[in-house]
Amino acid sequence: MKMRLLIIIFALLHLAFRMHGQDIHFSQFQQTPLLVNPSLTGQQVKTFRFGINYRDQWKNFDAPFKSVSGFFDGKIENNLIRNNGCDIAKDFFGYGILFFSDKAGDGNLTTTSLMLSAAYNKQLSNTLNVSLGFAFGLGNRKIDLENLTFLSQWDGTDFNNSTPEYLDQLNSSFYYFDFSSGIFISDSIASGARVFFGTSLQHINKPRDRFLSNNSSLERKLNFHAGIEFGNSSLKNTLSMYYSQQDVYNELIVFDEIDVFTPNHNVKLKESRVEKYNANLSQYSYNIIGGIGLRLIPVRDVFPFIGLETKKIKSILSYDISIISKNIPHPYNGGFELSIILKL
Repeated sequence: MKMRLLIIIFALLHLAFRMHGQDIHFSQFQQTPLLVNPSLTGQQVKTFRFGINYRDQWKNFDAPFKSVSGFFDGKIENNLIRNNGCDIAKDFFGYGILFFSDKAGDGNLTTTSLMLSAAYNKQLSNTLNVSLGFAFGLGNRKIDLENLTFLSQWDGTDFNNSTPEYLDQLNSSFYYFDFSSGIFISDSIASGARVFFGTSLQHINKPRDRFLSNNSSLERKLNFHAGIEFGNSSLKNTLSMYYSQQDVYNELIVFDEIDVFTPNHNVKLKESRVEKYNANLSQYSYNIIGGIGLRLIPVRDVFPFIGLETKKIKSILSYDISIISKNIPHPYNGGFELSIILKL
């Protein structure tokens, strides 16, 4: 009872912060778990997991957006005997590291971050699991002022190359400490079916953004994600959503992924609900992945994707298509995104 009360309070605290620019984002949010929510650290069947995402957006622009994210996480199991020896709680401690970098614009505005994350997953019942996670680390933002042109550089005939004096005091690069936390809940409601939802709050300490002034800060970002998985040994369907809010910016993505399995008949299914669900997802040689995502807020993109997953590697390629072409120099052009996850 105390644990459940703590979980409720923790979730309400995340929602209590008022959200007030915008972080980098990936369309394949399910492939960047530590970037979305630190409580997803260690949430995998295998012991270790490596992942990388690369996104190249609006390539036809003179200065396209390029984003890359990489992570590693693992888990240490802490199985506990309970109910007078009749049951085992499969708790675990997750640990990981997250890196991301984003570069955009003529000034090569670059954001880089390195975060350490930790989470503890508690099995509350035979089907219900709750994970609490935290992440902390350092970030850096920098800009190349020499690549930018200012109105004060116009001498009536041409632009001179000298940097304006009023920019001499501007910090073209700075570091900041960052902190985030999150909660994740999943429940295997039936054999071959699972529901899950989570929330995280990033930039809790509102680190200084000293490009502009000593009083500016990087605003807190609220993430919420949820979904349902259902299927059997030959097919799995995952319906999920992701919502984020930061300052005046918000984003909503809905996602439908279909996995077609190639069965491995040497694997015997377990009898318990949770073990049978996990076995259903692991009794294959490889599976083909396909689906579609929609960015509903703002109404802008549709992104089909295709991928392949084996016992050790999962890779997905997607392409964002801008369905709203107004004020876009190159209508219907979006960005490629490639994700690769290695499981050991």
